[in-house]
Amino acid sequence: MAPPCPSSFDTAVQIENFLHRIFPSLGHSQKILNLLNIEEYLDRILKADTPILDNVGRIGYDSIVLDRTSNVGSFLFDHDHLGITGISTFSTITANACVYKGKWMYEVMLGSKGLMQIGWATAKCEFSATEGVGDTEHSYAYDGNRQRKWNRATVKYGDLWATGDIISCTIDLDEGVLGFYRNGVYMGDAYSDIEIGPTFAYFPAISLSAQENIRVNFGSTPLKYPVQGYRPLQDPPTQDLQRACQLIKYFERLLTTMVDNFRSANDVDLVQLGERADSIKLILANHILDKLAPLMSNAYIAEAVLLKLLLKFCNTSRHTAQQPYINKLLDVLWMCMEEYELKDCFQNLLVSILTFYRFSPVSADFGNQQTYLILLLSILRHTNTRRLLLQKILFDIIQFPAFMHIKPPDDKVLTQLIPTVWWDKKTNKCDSSSPEYMETDDAERDEYETSCGRLKEKVSELEEIQVEIVKVLLTDKDASGDSFLTSRNYFLTKFKEFLKSTLRGSCITSSLQCSLPVTLCFFHRLAKALVFHWDQLAKRDSRFPSSSDAYVLPSIFTNEKSTSVYCLDRIGGLFSFLRRTVKLSPFEMTNDITSTSAIALMEILDGLILLYHTSAHKQLIKMSSLRDNVRELVSALNDTEAKLKICPEWHEDVRNELLNSKEVLENKTIEGARHMSWIISIIFAKEKQEDVHWLLLTCLRTVEAARKLPDVLMYLPELYLEVVLDCYKALTRYFSSFIPFEGVQGYISTLNKMAAFLADHFSDTRILSNDVKDNVIQSLACFVCYPESLKSLEQISIETRKQMVKTLLSPYDSRVWPQINWILVRLWKGCGFGYRYEFPPNMSPARLKQYTHDYETASFQKPCPSLVFQQHVAELLTQDEKLMLNFLNSVLNQLNWAFSEFVTIINDIQRTGSIFDKRKFKLCGTCFDLTVGLLRVIELTVAVAPQLFTDVSRNHSEVLLSRLMQLISQVLARVTSKDGAFREVISKKRLNLDNVDYYPVLTAVAGILTKLLLSHSVKGRELAVQALVSSFTFTIESVQFMLRQPLQSTSRADKVFSFLLCKDISEREVSHVRQAIEMIEAEIAKRPAPESISDDDLCPICCSGAISAKFQPCGHTSCRSCIMHQMMNKKECFYCKQIVEKPSLIFEVQMFFINLTCIIRVL
Repeated sequence: MAPPCPSSFDTAVQIENFLHRIFPSLGHSQKILNLLNIEEYLDRILKADTPILDNVGRIGYDSIVLDRTSNVGSFLFDHDHLGITGISTFSTITANACVYKGKWMYEVMLGSKGLMQIGWATAKCEFSATEGVGDTEHSYAYDGNRQRKWNRATVKYGDLWATGDIISCTIDLDEGVLGFYRNGVYMGDAYSDIEIGPTFAYFPAISLSAQENIRVNFGSTPLKYPVQGYRPLQDPPTQDLQRACQLIKYFERLLTTMVDNFRSANDVDLVQLGERADSIKLILANHILDKLAPLMSNAYIAEAVLLKLLLKFCNTSRHTAQQPYINKLLDVLWMCMEEYELKDCFQNLLVSILTFYRFSPVSADFGNQQTYLILLLSILRHTNTRRLLLQKILFDIIQFPAFMHIKPPDDKVLTQLIPTVWWDKKTNKCDSSSPEYMETDDAERDEYETSCGRLKEKVSELEEIQVEIVKVLLTDKDASGDSFLTSRNYFLTKFKEFLKSTLRGSCITSSLQCSLPVTLCFFHRLAKALVFHWDQLAKRDSRFPSSSDAYVLPSIFTNEKSTSVYCLDRIGGLFSFLRRTVKLSPFEMTNDITSTSAIALMEILDGLILLYHTSAHKQLIKMSSLRDNVRELVSALNDTEAKLKICPEWHEDVRNELLNSKEVLENKTIEGARHMSWIISIIFAKEKQEDVHWLLLTCLRTVEAARKLPDVLMYLPELYLEVVLDCYKALTRYFSSFIPFEGVQGYISTLNKMAAFLADHFSDTRILSNDVKDNVIQSLACFVCYPESLKSLEQISIETRKQMVKTLLSPYDSRVWPQINWILVRLWKGCGFGYRYEFPPNMSPARLKQYTHDYETASFQKPCPSLVFQQHVAELLTQDEKLMLNFLNSVLNQLNWAFSEFVTIINDIQRTGSIFDKRKFKLCGTCFDLTVGLLRVIELTVAVAPQLFTDVSRNHSEVLLSRLMQLISQVLARVTSKDGAFREVISKKRLNLDNVDYYPVLTAVAGILTKLLLSHSVKGRELAVQALVSSFTFTIESVQFMLRQPLQSTSRADKVFSFLLCKDISEREVSHVRQAIEMIEAEIAKRPAPESISDDDLCPICCSGAISAKFQPCGHTSCRSCIMHQMMNKKECFYCKQIVEKPSLIFEVQMFFINLTCIIRVL
């Protein structure tokens, strides 16, 4: 046989040298190493056997998971049955294996920090909805939420745990010892005398309360904190792991040569091989991966081998750095592995990355979290890998939004980050603390704010990486082959499925639902990435609006394929109903924008709005309540310090208790202030405020675009209106405590748009949902309480303003009349009699703190009356007679009802004493507030249009004036009665009745009387005072009560009230009341003594006036006042309900009959 030519021989030598570099362990082989026999050598190396650990001491399956057949209660399970979330109040579950001999352990990774009991239990334990692990005789548990250990009885034990902690549960069945570790630190023996022996075998057991979640590692992946001498319940795949470790070393050397092409002096062989080098490398990679790929389908090996290699290759210095090694590694995997192998491999890899990201300890620089986020970003930048992950793993197997969450550091690390704390000692606007409590240490505050700023910078670095991850997933430049679908399309599909599972949250059917903190973070990252891609598309397509003008095309909502996936209620009803009843024109159903990429972005925006509505806003509310909790702690601390100052030295026991309370409150306040630094950095930051503001404007533009097409508006999901209201509330209430809303770019423009939105839709008849209507009206009621927003409302078009006022003045016969009345009251507050206060003078600051509702807090703002809207009220009431009569009639009816209900309840309270339903107390206070509010609306009406009651040329004025004065007389009689129920309620200040007082009701009455009795028209004054004095329930003492001299009072209730003592009532107002009383006294003096009325001539309805009218045709009789009231409401008889043709006057009062006939015709 002829010797090989020199070139062939040289090539063989070069290949052999290269192979020995990749496989150094084969260097002692006697045979020449070449491409033909490399597989034989690999088989020989991988053939070495490793001793297999025996299973003595353990009974159960080889693959250990949580046994869903053993659970008591309900859980959500992850795909691998190693992660669970509690659904029931208290649920318990055990593993599918037990141990009876030796030393064993397993790890629990905490996804939350609430009430959980983790430990061991025997098969003899019978768990229930109230008894979990540790509550039965043969079960033992640790509860880090309460820092207790449990075995029927409970004893203090261990550390306080936090979200992300890893709890190691160990059991020594040779010595009978059971203990727990927190993040690798032993917390001591929990129990040292557990029962052991032939009849005792212990299962890992866990009990969770509702919404708590954990992930368990029995050994399916490497333990994070292995304990020497203890074995995991599931043995590691030792043989396969050893083979995989050997193969990954070969693969790493090979991969290095692929990336560092000809950079090293050792690469002379590769240089000489030339173009054949790449082919040789690929052949070797194929040999290696042919044996490695099946092994990496095991989660343990994927984490121990592949993840370790990726971390070694990953450049974590900055997220923008190039990752050539990772890119090449993924390229080779895709060339040499089948897709099903890749799926299993990447699934295990992503689960491990997410686990490490969630449960790695948080350091001061967030280094661990940054490392895993950069690694994930590097993997997702690989096109084929990204597409596969989006199609089959992200959202399907793992909770991708969990990568968007940032775990807060524990107390120790947070103390390093925030060494100095500060809090505002003034807890609310009505706080009347002494000056030293209001002073703040500027140095401490500056240091605290500086530390918060540094923390925010560190968090912002992680958020920037997370946003970049979402940007990569939303790319639309990676369509490949026959598939026209891009990553953006895949993301949209999975995002919709995620939102559907979120909407089904009440049913709890999906294991991929995320907690509120996770979804809030996901919302912000997705919003930032969406804005980026939106602007990128706007640069390429001039027809597409920029992100600053972004909105969702209304025609999308008419497309059943685009929107039916969520099954949302529409403004006009169900989609199926609208399809049958609302016919759209072709113009209303077409789009100017037809790009699939643009439509995908709009559908993602639609989903983002839904995400905010279902989850993100709820978390903002929850975090805002934490701020309120800190304020309560500060208030309690201030109170305790104040008590210490006045406590005598000789009261040692009391002082010691106060000092202990002060120490506890100080520690809790310091802890709360540190936690608030985290909330400020990650939730209520400026960037987060911008996201919510952008979403608000986007929804406003979407609603406005749909409003221009009346029929299309009915297809708009009603949640768009709710998100507008929620976003505005978040900006003005939740964020404003940390970042003023006034600092938002375009603040005034936003207020103007909100004003137009509320004015247009608070009475929109196309909105069918009563809840949505109520929310819009309630938001308008809050909107008018603030000067800047009220100014915006005054600047909308005059036609819209007048229409808005006309709606407000519509009859009070709808379910929302209290809110509408409240709006009118706010437009008047600041102009009424004694009505210029910010906080009710009759209520204590402690009582005011209990008001947390939006209306209640909004009402405690500085008065800002609107002269513009008051003028519109005057114009409409004087120009539209029918509107005026309907409005005043309904207001007087509601006033009569509210005050009558109030009087009935306080009479019951007086009769029954303290034995009374608390709900009745609340209803009593509500009726009183309604009474005062209605009186203030009447005061507004009397002030802007007194002629409605006093102008004799108006046919209806006598009727309205008489009825008004009757009601005023009744209110005065009940409130000022010396022995009445009102006085008793005031004197005893019963539960939930602090708002019931003389001041609010008498000032409102005084405002009405002074404006009528001191009007510019002399004739009007005479009519008003005559109508008041003519009322059968009126007494001069009831008005003199307002200006009594305080020294004349003998009872406690009387001493606390007099206009002369009220600082919120001016001297000028007191003078007006005095003049009115003098007029009334003069009118009474010149009147003859009233004649007595026989029982036969007494009106059977009111039992006070004389019979003066008869119904026709039935013939029943009544007094003129009662029949006047009845005919304004219903044209029927009191008694027989027969339709009344006309009332026949018994006495000669023909002029009254003419006036009454005019009113009936108008109504």
